[in-house]
Amino acid sequence: MSKKMNKLVLLSALMIAIIGTFGTVSAEQVDLIAGNGGGEGIDVGDVTVTNNATHIVVEFTTTGDWCITETHLHVAALSGIPQTKKGNPQPGQFDYSEEHECINTITYVVSLSDIEIPSTGIVCIAAHAAVDGTVDGTTTYESAWGNGFDFPGRNWAMYFTYTIPPTVPPTVPPTVPPTVPPTVPPTVPPTVSPTVPPTVPPTVPPTVPPTVPPTVPPVIDTV
Repeated sequence: MSKKMNKLVLLSALMIAIIGTFGTVSAEQVDLIAGNGGGEGIDVGDVTVTNNATHIVVEFTTTGDWCITETHLHVAALSGIPQTKKGNPQPGQFDYSEEHECINTITYVVSLSDIEIPSTGIVCIAAHAAVDGTVDGTTTYESAWGNGFDFPGRNWAMYFTYTIPPTVPPTVPPTVPPTVPPTVPPTVPPTVSPTVPPTVPPTVPPTVPPTVPPTVPPVIDTV
């Protein structure tokens, strides 16, 4: 795969990732007109524009046997698009330019921070492509523009407008600190002194004097 095709794949993947992550805010599609303006040209495809909160995405697509060999893109106020003194656009000085190997789709992802957006939110998009195709059996090479309004100059180059709606940041509820219950000291049961039984003095048996046998006088024989 060529470096240009690799870049195309990466740009397309980035577009899908951006839209998938942030969501599409707005979208618009115009015809890609080759050969001539004023309604006399050939519709060879489309230019599709989408945007989200951070980027604008511009995709060139051809139909039939038409293919893209070169693209130029500029997004700005009309006065910010490079033009000659006579008001003809200068694609070679556009912010984004690339040559291609006869492809059918090319996507540009532009950061909104790189665009000077008027207070109205309306920007002008000059989307130019060099295309190859067949007309009446003859291979032809044409210049094509995203269909819209004529530039002030005399050639048939065109631009179209696109409104970038203001992004309203999501409402973030105030942070409520968690309620911490008061610390309750543990209940300490009262100290109960152990019950001491009363002291009972030991029973002392009464003192019994010893029994003394009576004294018997001796018997005297008086014969």
